[in-house]
Amino acid sequence: MSAVLERPAPGRPRLARMQPEDLDAVVAIESAIYSHPWTRGNFIDSLRAEYECWVWRQDGALIGYFVLAVAAGEAHLLNFSIAGNLQRRGYGGALLERVVAVVDGRPLLLSELRAMERVRGLSEPAALEALVDERLMYLEASRLPQAEVLPDEEQRAAAELLERRPELSEAVPAPDLRRLVSQQVAILKYVEFRFRPQLRVSDQEVRSAFEADPSAGDSWEAAKERVRARLERRALDERVEAWVRELRGRADVRYVERPAPPAAP
Repeated sequence: MSAVLERPAPGRPRLARMQPEDLDAVVAIESAIYSHPWTRGNFIDSLRAEYECWVWRQDGALIGYFVLAVAAGEAHLLNFSIAGNLQRRGYGGALLERVVAVVDGRPLLLSELRAMERVRGLSEPAALEALVDERLMYLEASRLPQAEVLPDEEQRAAAELLERRPELSEAVPAPDLRRLVSQQVAILKYVEFRFRPQLRVSDQEVRSAFEADPSAGDSWEAAKERVRARLERRALDERVEAWVRELRGRADVRYVERPAPPAAP
């Protein structure tokens, strides 16, 4: 099932990644609104761990922030705070504009969406649907020990992607790119372990496809393994598509409604 989350729009404050120079204002808000506040060290550790750390400013003043720990397929909101004098006025809901969808209770972030758009060359709506599909596949894959992604596998996959697409080093923040790559590697490992051994393409199917394809060439012996590989790829694609439909059918996907951009003058 799916739904649209509605929220108030109290204005257009600016959202930006938290920087070390923001910590004085962040800690001041934290100390003012909590009896057991985070320390400066907690925020420094979160920045060093490359968590999703964001601040919200209005007219130059820092009015809120959040810290989200994001792994390849899960996100945990660790701290979400609005300045005391602005609480209960809709600012908290507006700050969550950073979340573009919630999949089985786990948020998808705008930064993840932008990474998907740039890596895949997709429009925003298409990238969002691809992101939802991959999150669902990853959550399923993460239950299988054989789909675990080791650090060297993540690093190698990211390096290979950047070698093919060097422009991504500037277009996509490194933590976002690593998360996307790690998630995709886990999905590929799951598919190879779970579905590929089930593929069966008979010699008769290969022969029929060869005879029906004028571009296959005249030599059966030279073409048969190439034709078999093509049929196996198609069968695997169809199995993955069926898997995604199954995952979608039982998932709870909630799309977060985002305000429309201002009209051009």
